[in-house]
Order: sequence, then structure tokens, then C-alpha cells
Amino acid sequence: MKRRIITNVLTGLAIISIPAQVLAYSAPAMAAPKTTWFEKTCLNNQVKATNTKVITRGRIEQASSEQKLWEDNSKILKGKTRSYKLTKQTKYYSYGEDVLRISKKDWKKLVNANNGLGMIIQVKGGKVTKAVISS
Repeated sequence: MKRRIITNVLTGLAIISIPAQVLAYSAPAMAAPKTTWFEKTCLNNQVKATNTKVITRGRIEQASSEQKLWEDNSKILKGKTRSYKLTKQTKYYSYGEDVLRISKKDWKKLVNANNGLGMIIQVKGGKVTKAVISS
């Protein structure tokens, strides 16, 4: 009788502890995605915007916040081609004298114009959540 009770208790503990161990190991995978900011000047065809992504070529600035980009407190990544996904949830802005919300179509025109304006994007979980064109 005692052996049966002990066996049942140990089986119950094993059933409870195995899922807890699995959840403990998978917690980092379920953590909130990291937000990163990138800045690139739209010159020499180094930035291209399509309907689904932004492609950059060459070096690009990276920071953990938009404020750090403005303060030149950013890291310059080595030159290569990078691609960032645009989604339906991406919000588009123009920074000049005022901060204006603009359409995706207008933002793409400004980015693809090679006009020397700055492009800033906020990337979270591999997707662009905020896209800015700045003078």
C-alpha cells in the first residue's frame, strides 16, 4: 500500500515537473521581441523601398532608441545588403519642421528619390513598425 502511494505521488510530481522544465527553457523564445532603430541616408541608390520591404546597401547606423540616433550615440554596422519587412501595421512619418503622418506611397517616393534625406526605421521582431523620412 505504501509503495503504491509513493509511486502515485512520484508519478504526479513527474507529470507536473516536466512541463515546468520545458516552459523554463522556452521562456527566452517567448520573450518580447527587441526593438532596434536604424538610420541611413537616401543617396547613391543605397536605400530602396518596395511595397513589402526596405533594402539598404552599405553601412548603416544602429541604436536602441530613436533618441540615441539623434544624439549620434549609435553603432555603425559594417557594409552589406540588409532587408527589413514592411507590414500593414507600419506607420509612416515625415520629420521636418513638423512631424507629419504620411502615406506609404509618399514615403516610398521620398526614399527612392535619392535626395539625401535621412531614413529612420524602427524594427521589432524583424518587422518595421515605424518608418520615417527626415530632412
